[in-house]
Amino acid sequence: MIEPLAISPKVLDLLKYGTPFRFCCSYQASYELPAVPYFLFDPKKHFIDLEDAAQTRRVVTLLSLLDDFDARSIVYDSEGSVWSFLYDRSKSSMGFVGRVLANTVYNPKREVVVSWSRVRQYGFQELREAYLDAVEADDDILTQHVEQEELQERVRRCIDFNDFVETWQWMNTDHDE
Repeated sequence: MIEPLAISPKVLDLLKYGTPFRFCCSYQASYELPAVPYFLFDPKKHFIDLEDAAQTRRVVTLLSLLDDFDARSIVYDSEGSVWSFLYDRSKSSMGFVGRVLANTVYNPKREVVVSWSRVRQYGFQELREAYLDAVEADDDILTQHVEQEELQERVRRCIDFNDFVETWQWMNTDHDE
């Protein structure tokens, strides 16, 4: 959800008299974002996460920029669209020393602009396969509170986006209490 802007009367006067919106405000009304919540899937790392906000700016590690996490990730939004996103690397210093240090304990973070692109529509079978791929490769993150086989069975039974979200919420609940 995009929060409304508080615009001063002075800025409103400027807008009335032909001043382009982009010159007086950093917000662009035509910017399209995925419907939230959405599932973010990284096919290389077999990672999936449920996100509740589509950000236009994000703090990321240098290693994420170097590893092209953004370029290979797939976003499945709640309205049936697949999205891709890219981080703006224009201000990133990715010299040799920075690349070496990013792969060690020192991995600096920086804020970057996120650009979104709607790619196509998806069927729930595609989301199901991504979720099952992540569960299969899981190292006790997704299956921290549940058994892998039970989670896989629940994912296989999902027939709509809400079912996937409910399964995610169930998966993150401690069942030993």
